[in-house]
Amino acid sequence: MLLLDGPGLPTTQQYLITPNITRDFERRIYPNCIILEDSGYPARCYFLTPLLNPQTQGEQLYNEAHIRTRNIIERTFGVWKRRFPILAYGCRLKQNTVLAVIIACAVLHNIARERPAEINQHEL
Repeated sequence: MLLLDGPGLPTTQQYLITPNITRDFERRIYPNCIILEDSGYPARCYFLTPLLNPQTQGEQLYNEAHIRTRNIIERTFGVWKRRFPILAYGCRLKQNTVLAVIIACAVLHNIARERPAEINQHEL
């Protein structure tokens, strides 16, 4: 699942906390999927959030791993937003169309990474 925050795009929370998505996760339609989130989300079996007051070394390590993983995701979003300005500046499209644009950008980004010699980076 691909999620981006930004002008013109639904925020992660606005997108995820919809009846259909919540219902699908609670029915375990996505059994091997989790959502990495910040501490503003309620406890759910499919949300991984940081612990507010880690007490043990294991809890501290969990929070550090959570932070490192979120940082990677946020850096990736930054790369996508620089490469595909529509993600940074927003657009006025239907939600399904916006999601298709995000997925298309992810696919194009992966193609450009796999075949850098074949892609003119300035055209992406």
